[in-house]
Amino acid sequence: MEFEGATNPVVAVTWLTHTKKIFHTCKCREEDKVEFATNLLVKDAHYWWDMISSTLGESLTHMLTWAQFRAKFEEEYCSPIAMKQVEEEFMRLQQGTKTVQQYTAEFNEKARFAHHHVNTEARRMDRYTWGLTTKIHEFIQINSYVTFRQLVDAAQKREIEIKR
Repeated sequence: MEFEGATNPVVAVTWLTHTKKIFHTCKCREEDKVEFATNLLVKDAHYWWDMISSTLGESLTHMLTWAQFRAKFEEEYCSPIAMKQVEEEFMRLQQGTKTVQQYTAEFNEKARFAHHHVNTEARRMDRYTWGLTTKIHEFIQINSYVTFRQLVDAAQKREIEIKR
């Protein structure tokens, strides 16, 4: 999975997570991780890395650990301000004109950046319910669900009923 560079930290964190999974699956040696990852950088991210590596020099670049690379990458693409913005977007997230499936996907993607708001099943369900459209929210509120999956299934069923 190539990384082009992005102003959206969600894309950057997703790339890091995906790359880490590849390392695990391929049993990538620690000393090969940085070289592997930097070969996945294209366009703006490639230009950024070229600047970093030329500043460090060839010998220091080759000695860079994955943790050090990741710190530089996160500093560039996942600044605290950008991460706070994603958390705030999550807190304002509403279904609007999205389908339940689309809303659920966006909810799950952004929830990763607001752990303390969804750190229990009950809090996750409350936050999710809060963002549903009124017609679905009202239906959900009169029922009780034990798991997030049950809640999502009920929301999808209600959406289908409304469309009929």
